[in-house]
Amino acid sequence: MTHKTLQGQGNAHARRRSRLILAAVVAIVAIAGGTAGALAVSGGALGQRPSAVSARDLRWRSDISYLAARLPQVHIDGLTGTTRSAWLAAATRLSAEVPRLTNGQVIAAMARLVAMLHDDETQLLLPPSPVYPFVARWVGASLHLVAVPAAQRHLLGAQLTGIDGHPIGQVLTKLRAEIDFDDPGLARAREVGWDNHVSAPEGGWNDLVRALEFGYLNNADLLSWLKVTRSATAASFTLRTASGPRSVSVRLIATGGRWPAMAYLPEPLYLQHQNQPYWLEVLARQHAVYLKYNQCLPDDGFQKLAASALAVLKQHPGYRLIVDLRDNSGGDSEPFEALIAGIVHDPAVNVRGRIFGLVNGFTDSSASVDADNLQTQTDALLIGQVVADPIDEFGNDNGLLRLPYYGMVVQYTTAVINPGRVRFGIPSIVVAPTVRDWLTGTDPVLAAALNYRA
Repeated sequence: MTHKTLQGQGNAHARRRSRLILAAVVAIVAIAGGTAGALAVSGGALGQRPSAVSARDLRWRSDISYLAARLPQVHIDGLTGTTRSAWLAAATRLSAEVPRLTNGQVIAAMARLVAMLHDDETQLLLPPSPVYPFVARWVGASLHLVAVPAAQRHLLGAQLTGIDGHPIGQVLTKLRAEIDFDDPGLARAREVGWDNHVSAPEGGWNDLVRALEFGYLNNADLLSWLKVTRSATAASFTLRTASGPRSVSVRLIATGGRWPAMAYLPEPLYLQHQNQPYWLEVLARQHAVYLKYNQCLPDDGFQKLAASALAVLKQHPGYRLIVDLRDNSGGDSEPFEALIAGIVHDPAVNVRGRIFGLVNGFTDSSASVDADNLQTQTDALLIGQVVADPIDEFGNDNGLLRLPYYGMVVQYTTAVINPGRVRFGIPSIVVAPTVRDWLTGTDPVLAAALNYRA
């Protein structure tokens, strides 16, 4: 899949982007198998501590040296967010520490090294990991469980306050060192996983869940490498429930393993049909056309759906269009341009108070750009919360740098999208769900769009 920027064509923000492209996912899965074999030959699997300086150490050091030299050459803006002296000093320190680190700790440290660039499109792709089976979401300044194993459904809505005795603030501080970000909202999104659209039956999740689609808080290997958890197979999660604080032991799900039956908080409309990249529903009673955009795919499916939505608006002059980009983590920006063009070319549709875009802290990458273009190129109003990446300086044509010995892959930036660092995708009307909204499946953001009066 080829992604490219559209700079120089009238809009520096418009471009095609993808965070975890198929090629990268395939590469890292293949690397997981290849790495295990290489490490077995050189004296240890991931997580085991070598007994002495060995060929294993020299290989890791060679990978670190290659990363330190090559990444500044291929990254579109060289070393961003750090200086050459600081970059080389950090790489030198890591190389010296290799004999004292497990293989997993070396990987985590390399992720921290890459994160020095503070570029969310440049990241070390972590190998697939066992995961802890829950889904957490930010509600204001606190984390709450919105999906848990069915046997523990009484924990739905509980606030996550710690892991293995570490307060959640300390845990997040450790995790954020591994995350490339300029926008704090992007770090919040990556901590809990913001791309959970999987091929699943309607109304549920599939039995086989890919670990790459879940957040760093679910990543059992990473939590172990960072010494957040004490055991390699289970962790104690501290929760604040309606009946008071409690600790719950949670066992991980092996990579590619079967998940238990899950229990969920009631799903508002925008969280339904998550297995579909985009879908449309005519809300006749509310006189609205609801267009949900889950994934920015490089095909013509969304364009066809957008044309259907605009056709309904022509047939029903009193209907409004609600374009929901919440939880869309990006991809290809081009399909959305067809919707914007259709709105702009119809003065009867492009009316203030008739077109709405919905965004939240999981609207990211090209979806953020799409939302901003909807607001700036049409008379649409954005409603919701600030997107994950309102600055979003860099773009990605999916550059991949593979390290020569252990085969780790760094996805790196190939385009500067927002050199002026203008904030975009900012909602005109800020509305945020409360804990009670989550518990009851209420959607105040959609309600604000349906009830808006100019």
